[in-house]
Amino acid sequence: MFRSTLLVTALVLALTAAVLCSVAGILRAKTVAGKADAGGSALVAAAVAAVGLGWAPSGQLPLAAVLGAVFLWFVGRMVFQLATPSPGSGDGAAPAVYHAVLAGLGGWVLFEAARNAGSGTGHPGHELGVLLVDLLVAIVMVFASAGWLLATFTLRADSGPRPVPGLTAAREALVAAGLALALFAVS
Repeated sequence: MFRSTLLVTALVLALTAAVLCSVAGILRAKTVAGKADAGGSALVAAAVAAVGLGWAPSGQLPLAAVLGAVFLWFVGRMVFQLATPSPGSGDGAAPAVYHAVLAGLGGWVLFEAARNAGSGTGHPGHELGVLLVDLLVAIVMVFASAGWLLATFTLRADSGPRPVPGLTAAREALVAAGLALALFAVS
């Protein structure tokens, strides 16, 4: 796990850029919920970056608490939006579901990295099913990252307003790419 310097460097750079985009998103958000959502993305990115830097065995409990709190925040947002849909919003609970899945994947990366404890040989997750699921989810995260960028930056100028602001798309693409790298590293 995390033995490749190139992989760790790419993981940390992508997630650090995601944290910076999240901080900018916190500053630009107009609502408290928007600020909290951007902050949740920053916490997921920072926690997975910490795992990539090797803090999983020693800091497992604090990182798990952070990821658990972020997961619960997005689940709460999902339940609240399902119970009382805001008129004219159009997006419903889908963003909260997506972010809860990202927080759950961050927890899975933390769990696998902590059980690995820095050695690739004693990893109990090196069973074929776990390896295939990790790699499959990593591929899905690559497509999610590309989808965020394509849906935002490839629209024609005359097609109307952008569905997602560029900063938000960059943040989500970087978080998805960082999770893809982390899932590849733990497999």
